[in-house]
Amino acid sequence: MGENSNAEIVDELRHLIAQIIHLDPGAMEAGQPLRDYGITSIELIDFIRRIERRYSISFQPDALKEITLNALAENVHLAMDGQMQ
Repeated sequence: MGENSNAEIVDELRHLIAQIIHLDPGAMEAGQPLRDYGITSIELIDFIRRIERRYSISFQPDALKEITLNALAENVHLAMDGQMQ
């Protein structure tokens, strides 16, 4: 799993969040904060749980309030690398 590129992770995250908030994944910009898409706190928690299951990592919800898909993908990548050490 550690060989996933940031672009691949962004794409996976985009599809995960799009399912949760019922939005076309193609309409989501990777540099746009998630809050701009109207994500609720319940949806954010669901998203975090899916990320944690998918990548076997953990996040604090507060760390994701202002985050973009690009930044989140980088954090996922770093967390995966940290777990592999």
